[in-house]
Amino acid sequence: MEKLQTKNSDKAEFITVEQAKDIFNLGGTTIRRLAKECHCERRIGRSLRLNKKILSDYIDSFTE
Repeated sequence: MEKLQTKNSDKAEFITVEQAKDIFNLGGTTIRRLAKECHCERRIGRSLRLNKKILSDYIDSFTE
């Protein structure tokens, strides 16, 4: 199975869980849990998309 390419994930407002795993170097379960906690999840049909800025700000809040 080919690895999902993260095309333009640095410019995208909404990213997939796979892209978030690569960007934040976290596992899928952790990404989904954090996304639910910070309310950045959006469903487009059956596809889950995450608001990158909200998720990034939420993760950064743990390091402050």
